[in-house]
Amino acid sequence: MVLICQMCGSSLDVNKAINNVVTCEYCDVATNIHGFVHLNMSSDERASALMKRGFVLLEFKVWDKAKYVLSKAVEYDSKNANAYVGLLMVETNSGNKEDLALHDVELSTYENYQKAFEFADVQLRLELENYNEKSIENKRQAQIEKEEQKRAAEEEKQREREEFAAMERQWQEDKASAMKKTLMVVVPSIIVIVILIFLQL
Repeated sequence: MVLICQMCGSSLDVNKAINNVVTCEYCDVATNIHGFVHLNMSSDERASALMKRGFVLLEFKVWDKAKYVLSKAVEYDSKNANAYVGLLMVETNSGNKEDLALHDVELSTYENYQKAFEFADVQLRLELENYNEKSIENKRQAQIEKEEQKRAAEEEKQREREEFAAMERQWQEDKASAMKKTLMVVVPSIIVIVILIFLQL
């Protein structure tokens, strides 16, 4: 026997029933296995209930379930700005709305941001604009840091190359110096030997 949650439409596992009642793992609505629970709720009320449940799931970072529930909220109310904000939070793995300001990816590039902004009231629009501006600044700072790290890495490589070149020069100089010292000892010795040989003749 397959039951469908009347709130969010997910399948219910009858084997998990307790006292003939199955609780939906997504939206927490209880359904009697002998018949569907009748919900006397409008689409807007269902959307609102699902949205609240979605935000609880977001707080606990249960991303998949939050996405499912918030998507259902949008199905019931396609102009629910907060549900779109919730879906944006899922996309950015944000546990609460304020975390949206911490990202270094421009939020306005997300479709759910655009939908939320389209249907938002004045207050929510201001919040979204603020989060977006902060995300743009974070992105700019991240790029600056990346460029600084790249420049530091290049400077380190250049320093290592210069150190290696200096060591190579020193090695060549030491080699030349050692050769010169050897010649200074060997050449006079050869000359002495040649003179001695010549004298013996």
